[in-house]
Formats: sequence, structure tokens, C-alpha cells
Amino acid sequence: MLDTVILRLPRHQLVDMEPGGGARQPWRLQARGAGYTKYVKNPTAKDKLAGLYLPRLTGIMRGKADKSVRIEFSAPKLLFGNNLEELRDEDFPRVVATLSERLRLMGIRVFTAHLEQAEVMAFHPSKNVALRDGYTSAGAIAELGKLNPHGRMDLTKATYTNGAAIHIYSVAHSLVFYDKVADLNQPKKRAVDKDKAPKQQGLIKTLGPHTEILRVEVRLCQKRKVIEAMKKCGKTGRIAFRDVFSETVCGGILRRYWKEFTEGSYGRLLASTCSPERLLAKAIASGLKPKEAVYLVGLYGLSRSEGGIRGLRRQISAGRSERGWFRTVNDLKQAESLLTSSERHGWYLQTEEALNKMEPFRVVDKSKATAPKLSQVKAKAGQLACKE
Repeated sequence: MLDTVILRLPRHQLVDMEPGGGARQPWRLQARGAGYTKYVKNPTAKDKLAGLYLPRLTGIMRGKADKSVRIEFSAPKLLFGNNLEELRDEDFPRVVATLSERLRLMGIRVFTAHLEQAEVMAFHPSKNVALRDGYTSAGAIAELGKLNPHGRMDLTKATYTNGAAIHIYSVAHSLVFYDKVADLNQPKKRAVDKDKAPKQQGLIKTLGPHTEILRVEVRLCQKRKVIEAMKKCGKTGRIAFRDVFSETVCGGILRRYWKEFTEGSYGRLLASTCSPERLLAKAIASGLKPKEAVYLVGLYGLSRSEGGIRGLRRQISAGRSERGWFRTVNDLKQAESLLTSSERHGWYLQTEEALNKMEPFRVVDKSKATAPKLSQVKAKAGQLACKE
């Protein structure tokens, strides 16, 4: 449902329990300019060794009056120690309580009521799709990589030894597809999920040997995109943490991005199981002349080749104007209209089903997945400190 969130609180709503920085986890000056100062307070190496997931804090001062603190964290990692398992609406009180507890451990005291109503600066709706019937995440991503995304968004492709990832992105927002199981095995520098929690590596042992999980994630990286996305969900004005912690909201955003990317990029052509012979028969039956029908079948085959629609566009437009491509676009739409949803590949239908249902993915019992209690963490951190 919901993964990473960045909240903003005015400075007066937080109490620093360690005046002057404190010995355990001091604020560190990161940047300073004319009328602007930025401090950070991040998890320590001891915290990570203790298996504790903590948020990242950024204090910003603009002049003397404008002071705020940004709190960045992964909501499922707070509760489960990983973001493979997913949250439900009823988990909101526990997430807020756990966040308040972790902030206190970092030397910051803040009321849960303030956290619930904290302004959202960015958030990442996400869904882990468990593929069935022999379909693989790498295969699905290979097909999605052939699509031609919106001209205002770029597409990059990263290939791993045992998986793949695709980013369709701009500065303000992005859509990401990646092989979640393969990503768990990746070192931090190569992984899509850079903020690896200590417990995530152990999840590989609990998954079956042939588990395939396609991760679909929308990253709303700027406040204006958050406002724009929430407006389409019926929420206007100031966006609070409570507003975005919703299966309905996150599911709606994910489905909208999925639909715009696949249907707006001729996804039906690539997700179809229709053979060239059947498409030719459909084209002729629709009233097209045999020569025109064969031309559509040729376009269909080229769009499904290794380079996909993006490669086809590059070849048609190479050294020429874009007019030739725009004329081809109408023909691609005609070929796509001959295909029906019942002929789509299983991975495509399974992804749509998961985005529609938004049922939380779970790996182990909740009791085993819950993050360690504060008392346990303090005890372990104290043991580590004594060994130094």
C-alpha cells in the first residue's frame, strides 16, 4: 500500500531531548547559505547493528522565523523491518505510535496527534505482485521495457544478474517496476531499494525457491505532485499523513499510473497472446484489404521485437522528422483496437488484479515480522556500546 513517506513538522511541535546535540546522536550541519541552514540527524551504525530501523531527520532554517523538520521513513519497515510485507488501513495507529517511539529514541519528542496531521511532502504508493503460473518478474519487466512512455518522462533500464528494473521518471514523479526478490539480494549500490532494513536479507529464506514478486511503485517526489495526485482522489488543500495512509488512495494512484503507462503506450500490443495469424484474420474480417492487414501484422510483430515500440520509433524517426512516426501511431492504434483484454498475458492480468484488490502481501506471522520493542533495542545497543 504505502512505503516511503516524507513528513514536515514546524519546529515548535518537536522537543529536542538532547539540547546542544547530545552525545548519542547529534544534529550535523549539512549545508549553510544566505539565510538558509540545513541540519541532519540519521541512524547510527550502532542502531543498524542492533537491527533497529529509524527515520532520517532534516532540520531546515530559513531566516529566523521559518524553522521545520522533515521526517523520512518507510512505514512498513517501521512495523515489520522490511517493505516486502504490506500495511492495511487499520495499521495506522501502530505506525504513528512506533514512529513516535523511534523519534524519542533519537532524542526527539513529538505528540502522535502532530504526527497524524503532519504535512506530507512526498510519498510512495506501492504494491508487491506475486506472479503465478510460471510467469517471472524479469519476463514481465522485459515486456514493459518495450513500451514507449510519455515524452515528458524518461525511461531507464537496469539489468541484474537474476532480475531487472525499469524507471519511468521525471524530477517530480516516477513509476518503477522491479524484481523484488532479486533486489533483496543486491548490494546497496546496485539495489533499487537503497534504504535496506537489517531484517530484509533474512526474508529470502522464508520465501519459496521459485517465488516471483513484481514490485510496482509510484514515487511522488515533489509536493505539487502530491497535491495533484490527491486532488484526483477527491482531497484538496493541505495533505496530512492520515490522508495518504489509505488503501483506497494508494490503490487509486497506482491504478491510474499503470493505466496511463500501459494503455497510453500501446501496452495491449505487448501484453497480447494473439498470434500474427489470428491478428491477420481479425484484420481481414474487420474489412481491411489484405495488403493493409499484412502491414498491421508487420507493425504488430515489430512492436513485440526486442527493441519494442521504443526501438521501432527510433528506426522510423532516425534522420527524419517525427511525422513518419506520428502517422505510424494511428496504425498502431488500429492494430491495438483489434485485440481484446481476454487475450492478454497472465502476468498483465495478474498485475491488474493485484492493483484492483490491494490485498496486503505477507510473508511470515505478524508476531515474527513485528520490529523489536524499544526495551529490546536499548538492551542490545547497550551491549554493543560495552564491547567498544
